[in-house]
Amino acid sequence: MTLTALAIAAALVPQPANPPGWELVWADEFNESPLRADFWRAEDAALVKNNELQYYTPFAATITDGTLRITSERRDQNGRQYTSALVETYGLFSMAFGRFEARMKLPTSKGLWPAFWMLPADGHWPPEIDIMEALGHQPRRVYMSNHWGVWPGTHSHKTTEFDGPDFSAGFHTFAVEWSPERLDFFVDGELRASHTEGIPQEPFYIIFNTAVGGHWPGNPDASSVFPQTFEVDWVRAYRKVEQNRSYLWTPAQGGEVVVAPRKWAFAPGETVRLKAVPEFGQRFLRWEGLPDALATQNPVDVTITTNTTARALFEPDPRGIRLLSAAKPVLASSDEGAALAPHFAFDSSHATRWASLPRDNEWIQVDLGLQMKLDGVLVHFGPNHAGTYSILTSNDALEWTPVIDRRPGIPSRDQIPIDAVARYVRLQAHTRATTFGVSLADFRVYGRDLTR
Repeated sequence: MTLTALAIAAALVPQPANPPGWELVWADEFNESPLRADFWRAEDAALVKNNELQYYTPFAATITDGTLRITSERRDQNGRQYTSALVETYGLFSMAFGRFEARMKLPTSKGLWPAFWMLPADGHWPPEIDIMEALGHQPRRVYMSNHWGVWPGTHSHKTTEFDGPDFSAGFHTFAVEWSPERLDFFVDGELRASHTEGIPQEPFYIIFNTAVGGHWPGNPDASSVFPQTFEVDWVRAYRKVEQNRSYLWTPAQGGEVVVAPRKWAFAPGETVRLKAVPEFGQRFLRWEGLPDALATQNPVDVTITTNTTARALFEPDPRGIRLLSAAKPVLASSDEGAALAPHFAFDSSHATRWASLPRDNEWIQVDLGLQMKLDGVLVHFGPNHAGTYSILTSNDALEWTPVIDRRPGIPSRDQIPIDAVARYVRLQAHTRATTFGVSLADFRVYGRDLTR
């Protein structure tokens, strides 16, 4: 089919009607197969949390007849007895405040734990918004929750239960309306819970998954039937249209947008400063969504008078430093298995990562092949991040010199300029911030070849 034919076909697809007072920002009707790589990343790992039993594989997330199907099976893979799927918009779509809703049909059976939920875009936890969670042995009950505070120590949460029809017998719509003051949870258009404590104030991304086993649902037993399927007909995100308050959305690819003051809801006439920060090797191009007079300013001061989208566009910098570490030999002190091997930290993909064993003083390193002029590293931990870490360099992999020493780890993108000449680069995680191993989604080394 030609591009013109595709455009005509897309135009003929009925578009969802906006709920009164809302404007559509993002949606997936699951009319395209396979799963859109620009919308979703699919987990590929045996996650160590909640004592769950599944291996999350991308092959368990498919699109059939206009629905996303997350299939859970009793099947051995990578040391786990069950397979299932988790798909999320991490690194691809996130937004603060709005209406987030999906039409879904839930799986049933003892040991199943389907969920439609959200986490902060910068990777830390808590907070968390659980729009819908269910337990397979309770097909008529759903749970709606929010989590806040600081873990460990002051983590709090509030959960509301709702008993309704058999949610595994047909499709039902679940939604949350999230404002700076409250979370309102809806089931099939009816308000079923309102929470006003610990309301998050930052962009979140969307997750669908089905866990198998774990502390809450318990493990499958003799009554459990497999395979089971969690079906999602569509998912949509809206912004509220209000007279006395406007909302800001700052999507970006190839860099990030720093917002000051760091908030996404504004009274009429308030001003916000936006700064587009490119990744190494990229440069800022322009803003999309702002007036032409502001489109190339960076940073830029924007007076908010209506709902505003400021999309930062970046492009490769032909004079910039280049990525040196891609496809180079790597080594680590440990890993949790083949799906979490060290080379996954160097593939420039948020969909994969390295995870160490649950110990302090774990490390990962790359061999650049020859001495290079090093200008920067990009470190992106997952939620299981280092408490403190160092960046070290070497020319023989025996004698190591710290170039960044004892830096606090954060579950987000940390772009660090350095100035060194070396062949080997190592990240040493001195301590862990959680009880799990260190999880590293990206470790990129940038610089220049000395021979050029």
